[in-house]
Amino acid sequence: MNAYANKFPRMESLPPVVSKRDWKLVSLDRTCLACPSQWEAEDEFGRSVYIRYRGGYFSVGISDHGQEAAVTDGRLSPLIYHDLQEPFGGSMHDMDMLHLISEYFNVDSWVLVLGA
Repeated sequence: MNAYANKFPRMESLPPVVSKRDWKLVSLDRTCLACPSQWEAEDEFGRSVYIRYRGGYFSVGISDHGQEAAVTDGRLSPLIYHDLQEPFGGSMHDMDMLHLISEYFNVDSWVLVLGA
């Protein structure tokens, strides 16, 4: 998809709640454009999802206990974590974020919405 796509390591083991590409986000909002770039979402089970890119690090946290807990969980034990070594400067585009989470989440409908 993008030149940097092959740089990201794959997570070998996933929490039991995750089936690759079957997990759906029912809401997705960008809450900050840069420094950090971040998004808040909700999955199909009502769990809060926090997506963040700052200083070359990309992470996704998820929690059953609201958005604040997803932020904390994302920093302490993220579901997805990549050290991207700062290819985007201080900002990440929505489509790059969707590419990074697409291994775990079904983002097809969001590509149509955010990619337009």
